[in-house]
Amino acid sequence: MNAAFSQLRSLPRGIPLMLLNGLLVSSSFFAFIPYLTYFLSQQLAWAPILVGTLLMVRQLSQQGLTFFTGLIADRFDYRWMITIGLWIRGVGFASFAFTEQPILLFAAAVTAGVGGALFEPVMQASLSALSTEKQRGMVFAFRKICNNMGIVFAALVGAWLINYDFFWLSIGSGVMFLLIGTLTLIRLPVIKVDLTTANFKEMGSTVLRDRPFLFFTGVVTCFWFLFMQLYVAIPLYIVELSGRADSVSLVYLIFAGVVILGQYPLQRLLEEWTPTRRFMVGFFLAGGGLFILGAIPHLTIFFIGLFIFSVGTMMVEPTIFDITSRLAKKGLLATYFGFAALGMAIGGGGSQGVGAYLLDVSYRMNFPLLWLICLVISLVAIVGSYKLSKQINPLFQKE
Repeated sequence: MNAAFSQLRSLPRGIPLMLLNGLLVSSSFFAFIPYLTYFLSQQLAWAPILVGTLLMVRQLSQQGLTFFTGLIADRFDYRWMITIGLWIRGVGFASFAFTEQPILLFAAAVTAGVGGALFEPVMQASLSALSTEKQRGMVFAFRKICNNMGIVFAALVGAWLINYDFFWLSIGSGVMFLLIGTLTLIRLPVIKVDLTTANFKEMGSTVLRDRPFLFFTGVVTCFWFLFMQLYVAIPLYIVELSGRADSVSLVYLIFAGVVILGQYPLQRLLEEWTPTRRFMVGFFLAGGGLFILGAIPHLTIFFIGLFIFSVGTMMVEPTIFDITSRLAKKGLLATYFGFAALGMAIGGGGSQGVGAYLLDVSYRMNFPLLWLICLVISLVAIVGSYKLSKQINPLFQKE
């Protein structure tokens, strides 16, 4: 642990701020969204499909625009892009406090999503731009730790927040994002983007012609399909398995705890591994963990599978961001990160769209269909990772 703190202190100016931003953004988001779901379904008596549609609209408003917001950020300014995005997210979250009309609540969701589209890929690009190639893998490992610390904090205060009026949670979450944005504007150093072209069409075409990167994004889409089961099928399954609604919080606390305690030593252990080896083993563990936790209906087996799944995601996720930064062409970091986020939109959206349905089919068939599909998708991703070896591994041999 002392080594981790020592390495954090040695990071370039701006990176600790971005890590703090990630912790605060994660805390505010995961404290707000579950309560929003409760507010819509319980206090406003919305049908579950309408609640799900609003949450899906928010995600698509964010992930579906990141390619375009990345293009804009590379053309103009990272610091202002992050700041404006955080401010817009704050306005979106605060707007939920002032209306109960469905059309206005959907407008607030879109506003919050657009804010996320502005800051999310640019924060990732900023971490890449401010770090050296040697530091980058560890920087993104720290990012995952901070994000999960935010989830733990949100889970711990969630039971307390539900006793307060939704109005104050909306206002508080909105103000938090406004403050994070202001802190970013004041403290984040200017990041100079060395563009070889100022033409948006040429910038976009550069990414769309990059076949190894497009193939890589396809592989990453498989990861987000697996990862988003953590927020869709796994909560439904553990409630059915345990008979307790509060078991969902326990799942998130265990997952986040494994990441917080294990991410740094695991990252150090994997430093000598090639990125595609991390991918292949990580995908095997993530898909295998999901199959184990769902194939045998037993609580002990479930938590063993959850642990294996957690380790798999710890191997893959930081590597995704590290590879993205190395594949990115000069001056197009945010554009590449924005396009890569489409993998989350497609994989994560598909996961949310069919995860609960496939779980229901699994119950009716008395067969672990969803979990078998997850295992097959992980095997497809392993094959894809192997095919990327010749393009990706040489990028890491320059260190």
